[in-house]
Amino acid sequence: YTSLELSATMTIPLNEGWAGFGVGRSVWSGSVWADGYYLLTMYNAVSEKAELRLYNPTYGYVGQADVDYVLGTPVTFRMEVTGRDFAIYMGDSTTPVIRTTVPVYEGGFVTLCNYATENVFDSFSVKGIEDPLAWDEPFADDFTQNPGNWINASEGLGSFTVADGKLTVTGTIDSNPQQVALKNRAY
Repeated sequence: YTSLELSATMTIPLNEGWAGFGVGRSVWSGSVWADGYYLLTMYNAVSEKAELRLYNPTYGYVGQADVDYVLGTPVTFRMEVTGRDFAIYMGDSTTPVIRTTVPVYEGGFVTLCNYATENVFDSFSVKGIEDPLAWDEPFADDFTQNPGNWINASEGLGSFTVADGKLTVTGTIDSNPQQVALKNRAY
């Protein structure tokens, strides 16, 4: 699928590290520095803003925004990808905080990511879309069930847990951020 809708509710960490999610990975495992596009989020205590960055290992930052955010508050991000066009929404907004066209996008695996901090995901959903039809098997997880939908996808030393309706990702400061991949599904 070269088009998808993804939604994740998460906390944004202080800027000692970052947290977010990746799309368009060619494989589910391995380094975040290989391929795909990543929404990286971090809170800047000096500016009191959340820094949002859309990143690709080959092209660098391809979109960014600094937005108001109350540290520790769960916030929902929605990413819509249509071909090479990305739109990222925050909260209930109908206006994207980031809108950009990327050089290349071919679909692929989805990951939840963390570097050098810990963050919590409260919910996650994704569905592939092909005009004019939507994929008939969207995926949603409120993290109240078995963690069997997710797999450790990192070469790093981080970890993840699923408990009490939350998926917690703990990253380290080694060279590879922690990634948790959606098991057996590519979008």
